[in-house]
Amino acid sequence: LASEPSHPTRIPSSVLIMPGGHSTVESKSPSFSEDASYIAQLNSVLDRRENIVVLMHASDLSHNRNDLWEKSGFEVSCGADPDDSASLSKLARWFRTYEFVTTNQIGSHLIYAAAAGCKVSIFGPPVEKDERESARNIIRRTNPELISVARIQAQVVTAKIKSLGL
Repeated sequence: LASEPSHPTRIPSSVLIMPGGHSTVESKSPSFSEDASYIAQLNSVLDRRENIVVLMHASDLSHNRNDLWEKSGFEVSCGADPDDSASLSKLARWFRTYEFVTTNQIGSHLIYAAAAGCKVSIFGPPVEKDERESARNIIRRTNPELISVARIQAQVVTAKIKSLGL
């Protein structure tokens, strides 16, 4: 695993990749089926590996999601970790050090990255949520309409990006 940056100096042309659809501690056997096509799409636009790090949620690392990424030549490090009280500070250091953040899912990580001055992008195959997994989440269980709202939001954003030619 890559170590977190020790200095907050922004590295020119550096990229943090934050794959969406992270697992949870409760996940029995999470599926990261989009990762292979996401890696292929990233490979089609990336011509290097230096100063590019994939940040993964701690629960994804515990489910070995990093294996495919590392086999594909990417450095992987731990991003958010709900068991680490310094997790947000560490993420802030990553965001202050890297110039670009890209992800294939809309989430709070985009807001944090933009607030830290990163140039953010949404790129790659959309993440398909496992509705059975989502049903275990207390918020989604008590508000099932959120699942369809999130799906509609992703479709609207994707259509807008395509209409802008991005």
